Amino acid sequence: MSSLSTRQVTNGSSLLVALILALAAAFAYISMPWGPGVTPDSVIYLGLADALYHGEGFFLYGDLVTHYPPGYPATLALLNVITDDSATSARLLNSVAYAASLGLIFTLIGSSDKRTSVVLAVCGLVYFCSTAVVSAHLMAWSEPAFILVWLVSTYWLITHLLNPQRYALILAGVFLGLAILYRYAGIALVPPMLFIILIIPQNIKPKLKELVLLLAISLVGLCFWLFRNNLLSGNSTNRQFVFHPVGYPHFESFASVLNNFFTAGLMTPTAAIWVTALILFAITALLVRNSWKLSKDTTNIDRHLLVSILFSSSALAYVMFILVSISFIDAHTPMDERILLPFLVCLIVLIANEISNIEIGKQHQQLAIVLCLSLLTFSTYKNTTGSGSLLSTSRVSGLGYAHRSIIESPAVVFAGMLPPEHQIYSNGFDLLNYSAQRNAIILPEEFEPATRNRSVEYETKMTEMCSEVKNGHASIIFMTAFQGRWYLPNAEKIASSCGVEKWLSLGDSLILTTTSVLPIPSNLPD
Repeated sequence: MSSLSTRQVTNGSSLLVALILALAAAFAYISMPWGPGVTPDSVIYLGLADALYHGEGFFLYGDLVTHYPPGYPATLALLNVITDDSATSARLLNSVAYAASLGLIFTLIGSSDKRTSVVLAVCGLVYFCSTAVVSAHLMAWSEPAFILVWLVSTYWLITHLLNPQRYALILAGVFLGLAILYRYAGIALVPPMLFIILIIPQNIKPKLKELVLLLAISLVGLCFWLFRNNLLSGNSTNRQFVFHPVGYPHFESFASVLNNFFTAGLMTPTAAIWVTALILFAITALLVRNSWKLSKDTTNIDRHLLVSILFSSSALAYVMFILVSISFIDAHTPMDERILLPFLVCLIVLIANEISNIEIGKQHQQLAIVLCLSLLTFSTYKNTTGSGSLLSTSRVSGLGYAHRSIIESPAVVFAGMLPPEHQIYSNGFDLLNYSAQRNAIILPEEFEPATRNRSVEYETKMTEMCSEVKNGHASIIFMTAFQGRWYLPNAEKIASSCGVEKWLSLGDSLILTTTSVLPIPSNLPD
């Protein structure tokens, strides 16, 4: 085939991929007619975006917010210039990220030979149909944007390593800095990028200049943000040191995520743990082997090695960061699909990259390729049910706090009927803030979520709350569906502390109020 014909085929393939990605973005967008799904974190993100858009700064309900990084709310606020609504902005951003991230994965793997095209097609289906990937892009979370800017940063770094250009290194640092401002866990991605620069065969002086430049650019935004927080609140991230070492349940949760990703939960818990250990060992071995090869190759820097080293080291560094964070900073962090999504993306890239570069010289190598592609196809098939169900629910009734049944629930309607000056305490305070547009307050915390220690202010705050309720200045809405907030008192403890024998049942909630002051409306939904 002539060079002209080859170029035409390549251009045609690129246009086809671009069309498929554009359709994927459009499909994701129309799958969220009620807006993206909303969770407790989403309420903070959307609220901060609205506050920024209206010139109120990083304040929510009158309080300075330092616990969450600023990148995602700031991006939504910028998009609000176009959409005028934070939920719509999140919907637009997630839809673009859903397709653009896969486009970047295709670009990173490179090559246009037939085998690579087949591998990328299969891995693309794994990505599009993965329940973890789909659920993250249907929710108002920072993960989709975080993964997108991280992949952009990786693209520019590889571009620089293949053909050294100062602007490419600067762009890599800028987007890495953005990733950190989307999620603090992005700090874990800095060492892998510094490591790959360090092991490339070249003089030490240029290496040091590149290391310093990348480090300075990527961390300047975070340093400014932490300094600002310290200046205004005396605390950088509203977190404290706590020793809560990870245990077997965390590794079991990690294995469960991989089990769902590859087999939709078909493996037993024990088998899943062994497979997880094998995967981590394989990633480590891959990193060691390819790092050694790259450090010894003084004549040619191979894209395959760069991608392999960057994503294997990023996968390991990210998991280590999460485990350390749970052990010393935030014991409440779950090892779930959302938190581990960057690790799953690393797996997709590594699998595609390795299969595309296996030399087909022997029968066992051909068999390995067939087995890997078969496993990926099976994973796609098994995940289609879960992701399809999520897409259907999102399209028909919404997800999370945006679900129709929650927005129209008796508790939300009741909260909206209360006078604006009347205080509401609730275990579902964030839901009421989002759905009923009320400044509800969380119930007194019996335990501190991050440290799991008993709160020293619990008794005092409980007494104050009960006093407000008895004086007719406040009501308690206890939402029975919120079972995961173990650090809050249950209905029995609240009733005992406030000296109440019986709650008022209202559909999905229990109400504690002074009915003589606030009669319960008779027209509430069942």
